[in-house]
Amino acid sequence: MSTLWLALILLGVGVWVAQDGLAPRPAIREARGSWAPVDRVKDWLAQADLPGVTIWHVVVLCAAGCVAGGFAGYVTFGVPVTAALGAVGGALAVPVWLRTRHTRRRPARQRAIAEALERMRDTLGSGLTLDHAFQGLANNGPEALQRPFRQFEAELPPHTDSFETAAVRLRDRLADSTWDLVTAGLLLHDEVGSARFGSCLDHLARWQRSDLALRDRLVAARARIVLTAKVMAVLPVILLVLVRWWSPVATSRTFETPLGQALLALSVLAIVIGYAWMLWLAQLPDEERVLVRR
Repeated sequence: MSTLWLALILLGVGVWVAQDGLAPRPAIREARGSWAPVDRVKDWLAQADLPGVTIWHVVVLCAAGCVAGGFAGYVTFGVPVTAALGAVGGALAVPVWLRTRHTRRRPARQRAIAEALERMRDTLGSGLTLDHAFQGLANNGPEALQRPFRQFEAELPPHTDSFETAAVRLRDRLADSTWDLVTAGLLLHDEVGSARFGSCLDHLARWQRSDLALRDRLVAARARIVLTAKVMAVLPVILLVLVRWWSPVATSRTFETPLGQALLALSVLAIVIGYAWMLWLAQLPDEERVLVRR
């Protein structure tokens, strides 16, 4: 009798082990620590429409600019302080270029997102499905969004594990707070239905248009401050170059001394601080991405 009970217990354990081993397990995502500045730089690069550029690329370019700027500063003036200033300027050249590109590309991307929302709303309103909406955006949508939507189409099942994976990747490529809300709505689309989701798209499109109109007015006012800051920052540099060209012997004697080099470094530092302060005063508030899961 005891042998029969033991056999039944062993049979039950064997069935449980087999079921546990063969049953599909939910995918467990490994929790990785994220650092807010790194995430912000990644979003910044995505908003600047640089999908293939990583943080390491930016670091390498900054290092190359530092070496080139230091060499140019030493060749031009021949003193250590100008080499150091040239190195700093060369290292900052890439971030300045990226900031200029970001300022130019992001408003165009936001307008394209507003247009994409309106097209999705019209497609759902005509009785078609989201698949037709995404197909239209990938083929004939706003030019700034055609590449991300084509990648999204290529990542839909069966190419990836789930629709959620493709939607999250599209959200990360666009890196926009409004599209974060759209992604959350897409993941709930099967529960809320097409009619209610279309009304949500309509509200988001109207809000995006009004926000862009307000930002355009603020950008026009900000442009005057930025132009003034650039003129005030570039004018002393132009004067120094002209003086160097007009009287190279006098400038060499002046800036070869420790006091002259210290004066030159303090002057450049004052220009940089003043320029950065004016840009900080003229900056527009940025929208935080609150629905992003890392």
